[in-house]
Amino acid sequence: MDIAVDHTKCLHPETCGRCLKVCSPQVFALHPEEENTIHPQRWVIDPIWVGFCIQCKLCVEECPEQAITLV
Repeated sequence: MDIAVDHTKCLHPETCGRCLKVCSPQVFALHPEEENTIHPQRWVIDPIWVGFCIQCKLCVEECPEQAITLV
């Protein structure tokens, strides 16, 4: 199984974070897109711990931008 986050749709993850809140196995992580971790220009959410996913699809349902897909 693969989880994808479309970063062209997920524009404000640092203020939204709904997928982070609804995912009980905590598959996702919010991190700076660039290597500049002191003053990042952009934040992104990525599925880091995909093996923990229980395929409940709550992240897909909760995302207001339809930026998450499970394949």
